[in-house]
Amino acid sequence: MDLQTLFGIIYGIYFATTVATVGRFFPFDTSAAAAGDGRALARLVVSFILLNLLPFGYFILVLSLLQGRTETVASDFRSALGVFLASLAGFAIYRFYVAIITWRRRDGTKCVFYSTPDDHPNNERLRDHAKERKPPADATILPRWAVAVGGIAWFLISFGLFWLLTLCPGQHGAA
Repeated sequence: MDLQTLFGIIYGIYFATTVATVGRFFPFDTSAAAAGDGRALARLVVSFILLNLLPFGYFILVLSLLQGRTETVASDFRSALGVFLASLAGFAIYRFYVAIITWRRRDGTKCVFYSTPDDHPNNERLRDHAKERKPPADATILPRWAVAVGGIAWFLISFGLFWLLTLCPGQHGAA
C-alpha cells in the first residue's frame, strides 16, 4: 500500500468520526434555515465551510504533498507514521469549528449561531424549534480561545511531525 492510500483510509475513518461528533451542534439545520431562521442559515454556511470545504482542502493538500512518493507503508515505517499523524491533524478542524460555532453574542449569554425563542417573537414554530437547537453545554464551558489554541497546538504538532517524518529532505526511504 502506498502512502497516499494509507492517508486516504485513515483520514476517512477519522473524518467520519468527526462528522458523527459534530451532529450535536446541529450544523446543517436546513429546515430552520428554510423556515427563516437566519442564525441557522449562518450556522449552516459556517458548518459547510469548516466541516466540508476545509477538510476537503486539507485532504487534497496532503495528497499533493505525497504525490510521487513510491515507497510502500511496509518499506518505510517512519513515513507511514508521519502519514498517520497527518490524518490525526484533521481533528484540529473540529476544534476550530467548536471555537467558532460557540462564539458568544455581545451579551455573553447567547451564541451568535444559535437562535433563542426570544429571537422569534412572532413565529411560534421557530420559537419552539429554537428551544431544541442549542450548542451542547459541555462545548461552552471552556473559553473559545482555549479551544482554538488547543486546535492550533494539535494541528502544529501532528502536521509538524508528519512534515519531519515524511517530507523532510533526506527522509525518503528511511526505515
